[in-house]
Parts: sequence; C-alpha cells; structure tokens
Amino acid sequence: PPTHFHHGLLAHDEVLPLVAEFKAACPGLRVLVDKGRHERDLQRFLEEHPVLLLHAMLDGFYPVASQRSALFAKVRLGAEFETDFLYCSGNSIGTYWTFVEVEPAHVPLFTKAGDPSARLSHALRQVHEWQAWVTDHHEYALDKLAELVKSTGMQWGWPRHFRRPCQSMIVIGRRASLTRDTNRLRAQLCTSHGSLEIITWDRLFDPCLTGKQGGCDGGIDEEGPVREFLDGPGGR
Repeated sequence: PPTHFHHGLLAHDEVLPLVAEFKAACPGLRVLVDKGRHERDLQRFLEEHPVLLLHAMLDGFYPVASQRSALFAKVRLGAEFETDFLYCSGNSIGTYWTFVEVEPAHVPLFTKAGDPSARLSHALRQVHEWQAWVTDHHEYALDKLAELVKSTGMQWGWPRHFRRPCQSMIVIGRRASLTRDTNRLRAQLCTSHGSLEIITWDRLFDPCLTGKQGGCDGGIDEEGPVREFLDGPGGR
C-alpha cells in the first residue's frame, strides 16, 4: 500500500514541530543531492522524511494549508503507471491532486540548444501520461483517490469530485545549473502546460516559512524562484 503523510488540525504553535523536523532532515538531503546520488536514493529519503516535499508543495508550513494536506508515495494508477508521489489537498469545494515526478539532481534541465534534456523530456512524458490516465479513467480515478483520502483515517468531509484538473510537479536538477535563458525556458514550459511546475532540488531545502507573514522562521522560500530569474546563473 502507498505510504502517506498527513496532518490533522494544527494550531499555529503546533507548526513548530514540523519546522524542527524539516530543519533536522535538510542536511541529509543536501548531502545526497550534492553527491549526485541516484534518484532511488532521493526518493527513499523523501519517503522517510516527507516533510521536505510537503514544504516544497506548500512553500512552507501554514496551519490552514497543513490541516488539508496528505502526501502519498508509490501510488498505482491502474495496471499501467505508478507515481513517485501524489499530493492531495482541498476544501469544501472539492479535492485537488498533484502528481510529483522525481528526477536526479545532477542532470541538466536543458541542452545547449535550449531543448528539454533527456531526463526532463522523460519526466514531461511521464506526468502527461498520468494526466491522460485520469482523464481516460475519470470515475475509476475518483474512487481510487477517494480511497486514498479515506486511508488517512481523517474525516475531512471533502466532496468526492475534483476541485480542478490534476496538477504536476517535476523535481529535477540544481538551481546553479540555470541561466537567465534556461530559467526563462523553464517558465515558458510551465506556462504552456498550465498545470505544471518544474522545480530544482534546492527548493526542498530552501529556508521555510511558517506563516503568510513570514511567521516565526522569517524564511524567504517564495522569493527563491524569482531570484533565480533575476540573478542569472547560479540564482540564489
């Protein structure tokens, strides 16, 4: 069965243990990323420390968002596919889901000619296939994903229908490999695909936020992608 990580109702001061867990896990992930370890090792580490991926999904830890979040690993989509991770959130309007594809940290996002690299192309094809599967098996997908929500043991009471089409996130490469031009290409890819976000592994151990006003940690995670674009090679 898929492993999952979720949060119940959180008061603001109860976010602090998540911050502590995040800070404790960051050095281990950074070592694996810096050493260019295989994506299987990175996937395994995230399964053991899902708070790192949750941080990237939420851009920090916020009581309102955290109480509606669930993260699952290795979810089967019929007999055809298996996701790396599947993130769920929602509210009274309905649920929404994000597929997460994990690629190595040491690979480039683009070729010298400006085309998506082989690994990024593979990841794009993978998330497109997952999206197509949900479209082709809509009712089955509703039942399957509703079972996952139920498996958390939490009584969220969300409507069964999708709040919006499933989104996708690809985790690949390092921020330092991006130039102003390749970062613009990344932005264009995300814009053209609409429901896609492409992030680097650096996002997972950026300073975390603990509230929409900066909270008690005062991090600047949400500024990271902007700084990548403005600062050119190496980014932040």
